[in-house]
Amino acid sequence: MNVLVFDIRGKFAHFRKYYTNSSSLTYSIPPRTTICGIIATVLGYERDSYYETFSSDNCKIAIKKCGATRKMLHTVNYMFAKNSKEVVDPKKHTQIPFEILTGDRGVIYRIYFSHQNENIMQELERRLKEKKYYFAPYMGAASFNCSIEYIGSSAAEIFTSKTAASIATAVDSRYIVEGGIDVYNSEINLMREKMPRDFMQDRYIKSINSYIFEDEGKTIKMKLSADIYKVKYEADCSAHEENIVFM
Repeated sequence: MNVLVFDIRGKFAHFRKYYTNSSSLTYSIPPRTTICGIIATVLGYERDSYYETFSSDNCKIAIKKCGATRKMLHTVNYMFAKNSKEVVDPKKHTQIPFEILTGDRGVIYRIYFSHQNENIMQELERRLKEKKYYFAPYMGAASFNCSIEYIGSSAAEIFTSKTAASIATAVDSRYIVEGGIDVYNSEINLMREKMPRDFMQDRYIKSINSYIFEDEGKTIKMKLSADIYKVKYEADCSAHEENIVFM
């Protein structure tokens, strides 16, 4: 299996939690559906037109958090309008809490992507290399622009480990063997977030899973019942070898 590796980075991000109401809370990592949206933005797919193309049945996505982040709660002023006239000439406003994600080095994620359609793989790789995006990518909210850095491609080798393996990416909690996380021999800050995995047409959520990851981007040593993929690539003038699990 061939895997494309690239980084997305920005100063701020907001990945809205699906269960929030008026208060807009953010995830610490982008859900799989958000990464699909960013890739669709690069390739030029229209809104809500790509859910089947980038479903978990057709493509594989893994996410690595690159560094610690923190959340800030701000208040955003919205117009309080009940008709079109009040949109043009607003008389009232309403304040909504809005959570923003940031970090000392900004917000950075490493993405591992593979699709069964080779034409999509080639087109995405070309656009990432040339930085020719059909639409401008952003970090969850249109006001938070992001840059994309193409790292390279790698042949992913699948293996199943009966012992604990160091995993670099977010892992579906269903894949973790009971008592399979080594929390005693390393200093790690584990996070668990429930996020959408796939959308149906009209943006209805098809599946929701819980994912485990390390808040600062450290690897987690764990026993898994799922397939693990080993990827090798060059980045920052050094060779990298990582174990990843697709979402």
